Amino acid sequence: MRYFICSIILTFICCNNLYSQLEFNRDNSITVLNYNGDTLKNPWAGGFNSPQFSEIDLNLDGIKDLFVFDKTGNRISTFINSGLANQVTYIHDPSYIQFFPKNLHDWVLLRDYNCDNKIDIFTSSSGGMGAYKNTSTSQLNFTIDTIQIHSDNQPDSITPNYINMFISSADIPAIDDIDNDGDLDVLISSVIGDRIEYHKNLSM
Repeated sequence: MRYFICSIILTFICCNNLYSQLEFNRDNSITVLNYNGDTLKNPWAGGFNSPQFSEIDLNLDGIKDLFVFDKTGNRISTFINSGLANQVTYIHDPSYIQFFPKNLHDWVLLRDYNCDNKIDIFTSSSGGMGAYKNTSTSQLNFTIDTIQIHSDNQPDSITPNYINMFISSADIPAIDDIDNDGDLDVLISSVIGDRIEYHKNLSM
């Protein structure tokens, strides 16, 4: 009986020691040098294969930071702009990744579609394009707006024909103010890929 009790106590002590060894803390402050002895900037950010770059204010300090979406692995990377005068200096800070939707895939472009000075999300969704609205107040936050954006494919017809704006998962649209009227328009490849389609934004 005494041997049995000692075995239980010993097992308990060993288990506690094992569990205490599984704690890790991220430390991005470690300096990394290249073979010439030069300090590498953002050495812990990892590499990019098919990156898509967008600007967004991640820490809500009024300065545009950097959001990178890598199509390879659907991976998000976030960089804070240190805000030096007349200079852009990005510092890798993955702590902001948690505030973005978890199901972003294929392509992601950040644009302000409702002109509220908050950058929203456009992303691949159901063979087309979905959108998340930036609802940030004290911290970064996004709310799903639509899973599929439609467009009138018969603009010259009396009766509009709104259908899904098809975008191949292998492609990426251009989302910008093409006609300089203050709102975002869209350029995409046609379904068969032989021409570029211009989808004009008619909202005010």
